[in-house]
Amino acid sequence: NGDFNIVFNHDIKNSDLLITDIQGKVLFKSIENFDKNIPININLPSLAKGIYLIEIKHNGESWIQKVTVN
Repeated sequence: NGDFNIVFNHDIKNSDLLITDIQGKVLFKSIENFDKNIPININLPSLAKGIYLIEIKHNGESWIQKVTVN
């Protein structure tokens, strides 16, 4: 399913959160505040099975994680 928990080991404020499909189409976008070790839940039940990218952008840096929805 499209239920994701995102956790960072440090605080990150006013970050862009994007979820894209493998072709780069943006399926979800928001601005989030990540507190150290506190999960943020993103629930996208309409996501089809496949590979997606979760990207966090903050102060010119990016973190990208590939996830598979089964």
